[in-house]
Amino acid sequence: MNLSRAALSAFGLGFIPKAPGTFGSLLPIVFAAIALTAHASSSVINFSLIAFGLAFSLACIILTSKAEQSSGKKDPGWIVADEVAGQSLALLLPWTAINQSANRSLTPWLLLIGAFILFRLFDITKPPPIRQSQNLPHGWGVLIDDLLAGALSLAILQLICRLWLLK
Repeated sequence: MNLSRAALSAFGLGFIPKAPGTFGSLLPIVFAAIALTAHASSSVINFSLIAFGLAFSLACIILTSKAEQSSGKKDPGWIVADEVAGQSLALLLPWTAINQSANRSLTPWLLLIGAFILFRLFDITKPPPIRQSQNLPHGWGVLIDDLLAGALSLAILQLICRLWLLK
């Protein structure tokens, strides 16, 4: 596998036959879970997620057009770098404050699950304007819908954090 295919497929996750986008979305979830288990600070977790999201976003923007041309398809299913970028955005939460919150009804693990479910829901259903963003040219059309799904998921999770955890 060449470097381009490795980046666009999230190191081969995109080649899993069933639900490759779901498996691509799990990469940032697994990273965040490991970081939480290691008691990393919010700034370390979020900086890492931003770097992750930027790297996969750039891969999408730069490499997708050539992959689409060689496959003859717009947004081939094996390209999951966009899911990694969108899911990384959805996970930008105040993790340290959540861990230290006296309100333990919403644990960091529930928020990880919530981020995953919300992102996949918005990525699959593509409510407006997410669906329309797919008409953008080249890698932008592949990427922006996932970033919008991630941003919508993040907004909902931030609201949950502020209402229940960070009073």
